[in-house]
Amino acid sequence: MALWYYWRWRIESFYKLLKSHGQEAEYWQQESGEAIARHLLVATMACVVVWRLQRETTPQAAETRRILIRFIRLSGRQMKHKVESTAPALLAGYFVLLAMLQLLEQTDHTLDQLKSIAANALPFVNLSENV
Repeated sequence: MALWYYWRWRIESFYKLLKSHGQEAEYWQQESGEAIARHLLVATMACVVVWRLQRETTPQAAETRRILIRFIRLSGRQMKHKVESTAPALLAGYFVLLAMLQLLEQTDHTLDQLKSIAANALPFVNLSENV
């Protein structure tokens, strides 16, 4: 019986990530079953990556968690004091990282050019201290 509750809790945690703490599944706008299935597959893979990262005890995993948490703090998301990381926070940081990597791979701009673009868009923010 205890094992059933364990698995039920895992499923509830998964739904929580899909619905309100990461993927916002209720707001997906796919129009076909195939598109929803693809989106669900990608979202599920992201959840599995985050859960695995959360349970890893290696120094590399700890560093990755710290980096992802730094990304979410840039977005204004908050966590309880003295909590190293949560699955929703890691998931949010993971998507920030993926978006940033995609931008860097698909642009012809250098990092200095991207900083200049950001400085022009937000002239009152000192990017040299934050980046």
